[in-house]
Amino acid sequence: MGSEAIHFLQDYVFRKLNLNRLQLNLHEYNLRAYNCYKKCGFIEEGRLRKHFFMNGQYWDTIWMSILKDEYLQLQLND
Repeated sequence: MGSEAIHFLQDYVFRKLNLNRLQLNLHEYNLRAYNCYKKCGFIEEGRLRKHFFMNGQYWDTIWMSILKDEYLQLQLND
């Protein structure tokens, strides 16, 4: 269900709003979200190491993005 919502958002951003880039960030402990974003074509661009403190532990913040041409290419391959 998460990937379906992301695909809907991507379609709106790239086809309706005609934007060129969609980006997000998440914390490294959120592996389900990370894998979902990868499945939807997002690429990891970088990490802010030990950027977020929670429950006595530091976690990386991960930056990801997808470009319009990457999204359109994924649509052709489906």
